[in-house]
Amino acid sequence: GFAKFHQRQIASRKSDDPAARLREHAGAYAGFALENPEYYEVMFLMRAPVERVLENEEWGATVRSLDLLRNDLRDASESGVVDLPEAGIGELAFWSMLHGILSLVLSQRLLPHSTLPDGELVAKVVDYFLTMFLNEK
Repeated sequence: GFAKFHQRQIASRKSDDPAARLREHAGAYAGFALENPEYYEVMFLMRAPVERVLENEEWGATVRSLDLLRNDLRDASESGVVDLPEAGIGELAFWSMLHGILSLVLSQRLLPHSTLPDGELVAKVVDYFLTMFLNEK
């Protein structure tokens, strides 16, 4: 699952514009989760000791996926598209937003709060977050 996830993230990186690349990254993340809910559950929702992930060479895509996000955020920060707080907080905020909305959608915790189709709801929440995160008000 992590290898497929990582490949999808790499394939999504088409833009040279840092803000667009963060949007592509978010879209790839959300698309993978919505299209592969069983993988997403095993990868991100089931409890597992993180040491096992770091010890297992085959699971290196986990770390490489986070590195892609760090690189995209660094590029956005260096270009002035986003002002990042202390190291690590930007990627945690970005990942938490994506993971949070996807976890709520995949576990069907949002009914009756929203009647939008899953993909549309996720897209609207991600767009709202990124507009604020990237200072695109």
